Amino acid sequence: TACDVGTGTGILAIQAGLLGFRHIDANDIDPEARRVSRENVELNKSNLVTIVDADVSALVGTYDCVIANIIDGVLVKIQKDLQRIVKPGGYLILTGILAERENLFREEFSPIGFSEIERRSLGEWVGLLWQKT
Repeated sequence: TACDVGTGTGILAIQAGLLGFRHIDANDIDPEARRVSRENVELNKSNLVTIVDADVSALVGTYDCVIANIIDGVLVKIQKDLQRIVKPGGYLILTGILAERENLFREEFSPIGFSEIERRSLGEWVGLLWQKT
């Protein structure tokens, strides 16, 4: 199972289905983003993806993989909810971290109970893969 938090256009949720996840929830606080996501899910015939009309704080259950491609300041604000919805042994993928702010992000985001598996960068952006222990 996967959850794409702050799905935007839904492209990461759709891709998760193509990678083999069998159930993907995707949420966004912006109604227009949810509308566009639903449209893209339909266009791509991604029947594994469900667009959820709820804030991350209202999500129940846990997922094998949680993906959040959101600017680092917002990731810090929602960190407890992100960590809460990852199953034990599951993965948290965080992107949207500006390289110039990575040190500050690491100071403010406390990945208690997670170990870092991988860090990748591309241009000015950083992505992190953590596993819940």
